[in-house]
Amino acid sequence: VKIASILMGPYAIPVIATLIVLACLTTALILADLFSQFMCREIFKQKIPEHVCLIVTLGLSFSLSLLGFGALAKWLAFLLNYAYPALIAYTVAMIIHSKTAKLKPAYFFWGVLILVIFLDFFKISPHI
Repeated sequence: VKIASILMGPYAIPVIATLIVLACLTTALILADLFSQFMCREIFKQKIPEHVCLIVTLGLSFSLSLLGFGALAKWLAFLLNYAYPALIAYTVAMIIHSKTAKLKPAYFFWGVLILVIFLDFFKISPHI
């Protein structure tokens, strides 16, 4: 913004701020639409209309935005603590599956997810 104000003068700041707001808004709308389509097609198998999935997505997004960044960061850290190992295993399984087609990548995801939850439940910390 500082460079734009130097190059374009005093009118640059409102223009750049407007462009940033529009860029964030369009990104949020596209992501909400993509997630609602995924939820409608993959999770609910098109048993629920797409506009209902979009309303649920926007309501969920709005509710999460009210938590504030600190609470959202804590919630995501908790969730990702379990999801990351499973997603890494799924990614490796997908790479192997693309070469051999003998693996079921979903089994790796669920297996590692269950293992991580089990290890955390019993407070077992694998030291590598």
